[in-house]
Amino acid sequence: MHIPIEKEWKIAPVVPENIRENLSGYSKVMTQLLYNRGIEDIDSANSYLHGSNVLYDPFLLKDMQKAIDCILDAIDACQKIAVFGDYDVDGITATALLTQVLEKIGANVIPYIPDRFTEGYGVNLIALNILSSLDVNLIVTVDCGIRSPNELYYATNELGMKVIVSDHHMPEELLPIVDAIICQKQPGDEYPDKNLSGAGLALKIANALLLSRPVSGVDISDYLDLAALGTVADVVPLTGENRAIVRRGLTKLRMTRRVGLLALMQVAKININSVTTSDIGFGIAPRLNAAGRILSNHAESTSETPIVKPESAIEIPAINNMDDISEMENLILEEDILFEENQKPLHQETQKALSILMTNDKNYAGLLAQELDDLNKRRQKMTQEMQKMAETQINLDELCLFARDEQFNSGLVGLVAAKLTEFYYRPTIIGFKGKVNTRASCRSIPEFHITEALDLCKDLLLQHGGHAMAAGFTIENEKWDELIKQIMQIVKEKLDHEKIRPKINVDIEIPLTNLPKDILIDLDKMEPIGADNPPAIFVSRKVQIVRSKPVGQDEKHLKLTLKDGSTIFDGIAFNQGYWSKELPGFIDILYQIERNIFNGNIYTQLNIKDIKAS
Repeated sequence: MHIPIEKEWKIAPVVPENIRENLSGYSKVMTQLLYNRGIEDIDSANSYLHGSNVLYDPFLLKDMQKAIDCILDAIDACQKIAVFGDYDVDGITATALLTQVLEKIGANVIPYIPDRFTEGYGVNLIALNILSSLDVNLIVTVDCGIRSPNELYYATNELGMKVIVSDHHMPEELLPIVDAIICQKQPGDEYPDKNLSGAGLALKIANALLLSRPVSGVDISDYLDLAALGTVADVVPLTGENRAIVRRGLTKLRMTRRVGLLALMQVAKININSVTTSDIGFGIAPRLNAAGRILSNHAESTSETPIVKPESAIEIPAINNMDDISEMENLILEEDILFEENQKPLHQETQKALSILMTNDKNYAGLLAQELDDLNKRRQKMTQEMQKMAETQINLDELCLFARDEQFNSGLVGLVAAKLTEFYYRPTIIGFKGKVNTRASCRSIPEFHITEALDLCKDLLLQHGGHAMAAGFTIENEKWDELIKQIMQIVKEKLDHEKIRPKINVDIEIPLTNLPKDILIDLDKMEPIGADNPPAIFVSRKVQIVRSKPVGQDEKHLKLTLKDGSTIFDGIAFNQGYWSKELPGFIDILYQIERNIFNGNIYTQLNIKDIKAS
């Protein structure tokens, strides 16, 4: 492992005197934290720290009434409905949420999660034919579908299904031609909050259903825990309505009766009474994700299916029955999909995450939780091994890092790309090379929009999509070298070595000895913490090291005891064990403040994110 690039600490400007007067009544530290988050008056501060925030009327979403009418018509006609989700936590929680509400209303409903390896992301031909063979009349997508006009054209025109798309991703110019689209980012949608996750939109549909057809004893608040899980896991901004969903959802989560979530929190050693967004992001979500990320290399190498890349929706090939699917796809259907007595399709691995959210069987939930925990440990080990392999291929003299290998696992390439980007502060592309195609994930830095770069190379790609800082694509193997050549040229035009020094925004520079004793009480009020509502970051200088020692596997972490005057704190610096051999007597530290519970006692601990010699 190489030493990471030195980071620049950007200290926030001091609060102006007039703003400080507006926020009188709050401590100096809290006033600075509020100001850094754009809060400049007492009403905004009270709303942010204490307010419940509003949950908007779901019928403000364009096409919501059309969607509800379509769903209720299907229920009244005793037609079968499929909720089609995605294999990440946002999609899984959205699928569980909407499926359970539909069941409460009396629908004959099937939840469907595609397999990452055999079907890929989103709506696909394999899944559509499976659902058609199960006599599904209506498909409701959650967290996917807005970029699948060709596949959904096939569903509506060749298979005769009705389709409702609910998807929070940015649509392309060509929208699917379906019965209704629930997407706050589509043209003409005036919904006040554009940042809802897939689970957030599923909550909105469920809310609209229960408003239209109330069920005794069923309240939409009962599903806020699932919506909060998906919202936090998908790293959407925790501002506005998302903040309300997560704040209320955390309260529900701390009182949850879902046996699966209780079992998951138990294996993750999470205190249910004080579960936080960090517990979701680092404890619950990775275990739910693990089931869909791992497949053996042998299985992966035989799981490639043809990718249809038609020029328009009209040209999608007609597949009218199961005999029209390729021999490879038939093999996938036989080996990787099971059917329960109620005829719900179950992928052996990816279904486990959905099942644990929906089961009422404590014993089954405990078994699933342990399996997911074991899978997550395996995933962690595989990710570490893949990262080491990738580091033998990357060239740190380049402005963009890339690696590809037959031994990589395509379910983990995004995790490895993220770790390398974080460590080396470069756009990173990591790909699994199959027999025919390469599946790759990209992670980037704020200075380089990775999806715009892929857009410039789209003629080389079979599939691609994503956001400014994260993307994925599939490409034929023989076109990989040309793609890398073009990407490297784009990177050179946009970046230089001076621009790739990572920056960390700091809320306040303060001596350790000046930290308020009740600082954690103030920090608690900032919850829920997440995207666009980051945790408070502090810098303290000329801190004396009393004790230090490397800890953890391979001694990659560093445990410290630090002193400033008479003030002493314990600290942990994750992934910074390399400092242990060259620590000076005094250091500058950049850190968060957190609780550390040990032997039933609660201690204030510094989570040190970066270290510099004083």
